[in-house]
Amino acid sequence: MNNRFIIAFVVLVVYLAIIMVGAKLEVGDGTMPQGEMISRRISTSLVIGVVFLFAVVGIFGWRRDSGLKPVRSAKSLWILWFPALLILAFFVVSLLLGLPPLQAFIFVGINTLIVGISEELAFRGIFFSAARSAMRPWPAIAITSAIFGAVHVLNGITTGNWPGATTQAIAAAMSGVLFIAILIRTGSLVPAMIVHWLWD
Repeated sequence: MNNRFIIAFVVLVVYLAIIMVGAKLEVGDGTMPQGEMISRRISTSLVIGVVFLFAVVGIFGWRRDSGLKPVRSAKSLWILWFPALLILAFFVVSLLLGLPPLQAFIFVGINTLIVGISEELAFRGIFFSAARSAMRPWPAIAITSAIFGAVHVLNGITTGNWPGATTQAIAAAMSGVLFIAILIRTGSLVPAMIVHWLWD
């Protein structure tokens, strides 16, 4: 393993600690459904986590290598047609079922935007880029997606819903492959961040 991969792994662990410890502090002694957590206020731990990641990228000079650059070409965005279709379908269903109150909707939008940016930067921008430099492409894709999925089981700590967290982990591992495909095809992390945000 090269030094960059080790540094990226440590950064990922620190980021996850910030998110998990912060979420537990925000919830207190009990548990809280995820939807309630993100609809009440802007999460301090999410803000600290995303600031930490951007600081790491700046300190190590990983901006372009982590995918924080424009898309390769407009044609490369065709990979987004299927996720866009699914997101549109979910949005239509949400409209039919009824949107939450405006304040909750705004908090959900802000918190999920921060999640989309920070998780893409942590997993695909920092960790996957380092894994690609340390191993062949398919193992790098597999390990990044597996870890991305596995950490979602930790949501059971704050929600108390372990079966739900396990289901979320499986879905996250699969979507992790999609987000890597978007990064590879477009050459930019930005489209994956946007899809991740809207998906959440």
